[in-house]
Amino acid sequence: MVANDDTLRFGRTMRRLRRMRGLTQQALADRAGIDRATVSLIENGHEEPRADTVRKLAAVLGVNPADFWREDVRYPDRPSPEPAPHAVAEAEQLRYEPVEQARLHPGLEELLNDERTRLMLGITEDEEAVLRSIRTRRDQPLGKDFFIEVLISYRRHRG
Repeated sequence: MVANDDTLRFGRTMRRLRRMRGLTQQALADRAGIDRATVSLIENGHEEPRADTVRKLAAVLGVNPADFWREDVRYPDRPSPEPAPHAVAEAEQLRYEPVEQARLHPGLEELLNDERTRLMLGITEDEEAVLRSIRTRRDQPLGKDFFIEVLISYRRHRG
């Protein structure tokens, strides 16, 4: 398989998070209930993880699943050395909440409540869980179309 940018970004971020948590590939694999070779393949951009694997890895590493595709993720418990002043201010405003308890973004709520669009798109439970895991700043208004584009991109890269 030829690695694409999203697959490589996911792998790099996963490796960085694993190392930040002081885990070996085997320890991460054991805790997530997956094979160590799978962890290696994902970290090196040779395999795209399935949605259930993403959720397992996120749970073990203590992050939101969408964070794997971001390279600029900052974690309050592990700040980068000498962060920029604006990064400190933003980090102080961050708060993480379990995906199950989080308020839905208005654009996602609109999509999930639109039965016709939902039926036409055939959104699976795994895909809905991935969409629900997306976190943005509250002052960034994102409409239903944004979440449809995310779903299309997710399907395209999932294989």
